[in-house]
Amino acid sequence: MTTMIENQGKASHRGRLARAMLVSVSSAASAISEWRATRRLSRLDDAALKDLCISRGNIEWLVRHRTDGRC
Repeated sequence: MTTMIENQGKASHRGRLARAMLVSVSSAASAISEWRATRRLSRLDDAALKDLCISRGNIEWLVRHRTDGRC
């Protein structure tokens, strides 16, 4: 039979584990989102990028530092 203190320790461990898993999934989703946005912009021709005032060499930087939170 476990004591109340032992049960609290297990619940605390499960909570930390759940938060760590949530952070990992969120990080992976963010990386995939950045990869997709980079690929979309890379598919544009040079004239389209020039119209958007984006140089081909700055696509990855632009995606990483976007401020709108969307792709």
